[in-house]
Amino acid sequence: MSFDSMSPMEIENQGSQLELYHDDISLGAISLLKYLFEVFTGPILDASFLTATIPNPRISRFLVDCFHLNSIRNCEKLMLYENGISSKNMIDQILDLASGVKNLDFRCPLPDDWRNPKILKVDKLLAWPAEWFTTTDLLINLDCECVSINETNLKWQSFKAFMLKWAMSEDTRLKVLEISFDGNWEGFNHDGLEVKDWDPEERDSHYPDIMLGKREWFNCEFASDILRKDGLLASFWRKEHSFHFVVWHDRHPIATLHPDPEQLIKMEDLEFVEEEEEEDE
Repeated sequence: MSFDSMSPMEIENQGSQLELYHDDISLGAISLLKYLFEVFTGPILDASFLTATIPNPRISRFLVDCFHLNSIRNCEKLMLYENGISSKNMIDQILDLASGVKNLDFRCPLPDDWRNPKILKVDKLLAWPAEWFTTTDLLINLDCECVSINETNLKWQSFKAFMLKWAMSEDTRLKVLEISFDGNWEGFNHDGLEVKDWDPEERDSHYPDIMLGKREWFNCEFASDILRKDGLLASFWRKEHSFHFVVWHDRHPIATLHPDPEQLIKMEDLEFVEEEEEEDE
């Protein structure tokens, strides 16, 4: 059987499954995708690309070719995973082509000097590892609703600068920001920030983890609060190697969403950096 004149493919019926044979596995896969998209014409809701081998030019060409297909190009939820250093050119091409993506799970190791601000404009971004993420990205380029960026080379000074900027800004898009880093919190302070403890009258004790579809909740009883002049409230807390920042667009999400009580993690079950411990040091 042939799906098109350029890509002959042999198909054998093995009972409950079909076995496909093609001289070029990448061309065969693209031909099959084209055929399936002609049969199933509805939108692709979720696309995942996981390569189990070390990245190479053949895989890069295949991934880019996939994003020339409109059904994948317009997909809103996308996962990219590569087991090794990815091609900067391939990632740039995919980001150019993936015009419909809103939720990006990006697990492609890249050199520290890689730069592409398009990755920082989606609604939800999970990036890991992200040594390429810079202070400039955090302060200027980042424009997402929910962000989880892991294994960065940032220092706590970048997070302090971010909070100072947010407090003076009019940003109403950001909801959740989580960043892990390799450094420590030695010398961290609240200078320049108007920080206060949790007031149960002002907000709930827990915040929904939007990145996980509200299946889990952050315990924010111990978090520090920042109230902006326009009335928008944010909370932040620190763990040993991570920074967490949430914005309370709804100050009482427990009443709004009615979560299962088991989803509301007890404060004593969490590990976080305590101010008292730092002062003792």
